[in-house]
Amino acid sequence: MKLNRGILYFLSLLLILMILFGCRNIDAPLDFENTNNERGTEILNNEKMQDRSSDFTSPKPSSIHASPSAPPTIRYVELNKAGSQLNIRETPSLTGNIVGTLEHGDSVKVIGRQNGWAKIEFNQTIGYVNVSYLADEEPSEMMSSHESIYPDEMHIIVYKKQRSLELWNGDELVGKYNIDLGFNPIGHKEKMGDGKTPEGAYYICVKNPNSKYYRSLGLSYPGISDAERGLDCGLITQDEYDRIVKAINTGGIPPWDTPLGGQIMIHGSENESAHVFVPKSDWTEGCIAVDNGVMDILWEHCKVGTQVFIFP
Repeated sequence: MKLNRGILYFLSLLLILMILFGCRNIDAPLDFENTNNERGTEILNNEKMQDRSSDFTSPKPSSIHASPSAPPTIRYVELNKAGSQLNIRETPSLTGNIVGTLEHGDSVKVIGRQNGWAKIEFNQTIGYVNVSYLADEEPSEMMSSHESIYPDEMHIIVYKKQRSLELWNGDELVGKYNIDLGFNPIGHKEKMGDGKTPEGAYYICVKNPNSKYYRSLGLSYPGISDAERGLDCGLITQDEYDRIVKAINTGGIPPWDTPLGGQIMIHGSENESAHVFVPKSDWTEGCIAVDNGVMDILWEHCKVGTQVFIFP
């Protein structure tokens, strides 16, 4: 009896455990299944929301593909003035430091553009130049310094680096003379007060017999190309540009009161008795100074309209 009662207790306990264990196994999958169904519904709803809003939202960042940058283009330097050079600036501004120079016909890589300036690469130098001096095709070769545009007429050739002025009558050299320049002589004149002597092709636009510096021959600076540069850079107004162009086209005196500057002269010495030229440090405001004896020669041979070529 005792054995049978013990077996009965054991079977009863085993049955209770089986019932309890079986209930837990049945409940657990139900909770798990419900949770998965809720998550699946949430994911599905999100996908539907994304589909509905696709017309109103920008593409995902992963789907945006930036267009490749344009490759550098080759352009050619085209200058209007015989013997002039184009400055490469460190920044797209006339006040930027000069990091190099270009000559007529040089080819450069254009790697960008900004407000009328081109970012270029030349001989491993990167800088900025005005876009108006760049051409799509290689320009025609400019005449050398000894090939005058007017070979049968009197003309003047100035070499700034050599500090010399040559007076030519056609292909005949009349004389070669020493000169002084502006107090900041390197480079082409860009604006009023910079102390630079301009470079390029000009003409004598006025003769003054009563100059403070003995006698003087006024030059047609600023010219048309100077006006174009000034207008492109915002240095002068359209009205000032038009006045300069009109004066040059009629062989007159260009306005000398614009930010480009003016009153560039070939003149003598302040001392009227100075007939022996003693070169000194460059001291003018941009003019070309000779001694009074040379000024007498130039005065005699040169008239209004005489061409003057100024080289670096």
